[in-house]
Amino acid sequence: MRKVLNAGKAIIPSAKKVAAAGATIDVPLHYKDEMKVRSHYDAMEVKVADASRPDEVLIAVEFTDSGRPLARVGGLNLEDFLKKG
Repeated sequence: MRKVLNAGKAIIPSAKKVAAAGATIDVPLHYKDEMKVRSHYDAMEVKVADASRPDEVLIAVEFTDSGRPLARVGGLNLEDFLKKG
């Protein structure tokens, strides 16, 4: 992921879940270069109706091209982070 983005100084958020096929998984998101940029805190819901089977593992990777529209979590936003540079 870091190679594709040519960036990614921050940690890569993750979640794990043990569930039956068709369960909903929430994949956490944040800004690629700084995990404290709160304007990018979000999650995407993933659901694959027939996965994973007993001999499979489902891996979901999410990318976005911006932060949340109308971000409501206060604190550091991307513009403030980039100014600190």
